[in-house]
Amino acid sequence: ILNEVVAGFDHVFLNDLPEFGTQNPTTENCARTIFERCGERMPEGLRVRDVTVWESPRCRARYSE
Repeated sequence: ILNEVVAGFDHVFLNDLPEFGTQNPTTENCARTIFERCGERMPEGLRVRDVTVWESPRCRARYSE
């Protein structure tokens, strides 16, 4: 599921993705979007706990609900 979701971010201009038509593609927003996309595809009874997106070796954003 994760590989399918993140493939949609590979080699694209993030501003062109529908999710970022009204918001900036910050690391925080990318983490939330990945969390939501994965959550929609999880089998019944399973859920995503959190998603961490790394900008660099020392900078990251984590999203959870």
